[in-house]
Amino acid sequence: MILTNGLLATVAFCNPESSSGKNRPAMTKAMERTAKYLATQGLNRAANQGLKEFAEDLSSRDSVHLQRTTEEALAFIGYLRRFAKNNEQ
Repeated sequence: MILTNGLLATVAFCNPESSSGKNRPAMTKAMERTAKYLATQGLNRAANQGLKEFAEDLSSRDSVHLQRTTEEALAFIGYLRRFAKNNEQ
C-alpha cells in the first residue's frame, strides 16, 4: 500500500480513529510498530504518540525527509513480514 499510495496516505488509512483503521487491526498494529521504530532512528518525533501525530510530524517536514522515512519504513516492514510472528490467528 505504501508503494502505491505513499507513506502519509497509508498512515492515514491505518489510523484507528478512521473507519478503515478500525477494520484492519493487524495493519494498524504494524504501522504503529513502524512509527516506533522510525522514532528510534530519529525519523519520527512522535515516538510514543498515535498515528495521527505521526502523520502530522511527517507532513510538517520536507519531501527529502519523507522519502528517507518511506525507504526506512519499507525496509522495516520487509523485516516484519519475514521475522515477526503473526498473532492474529
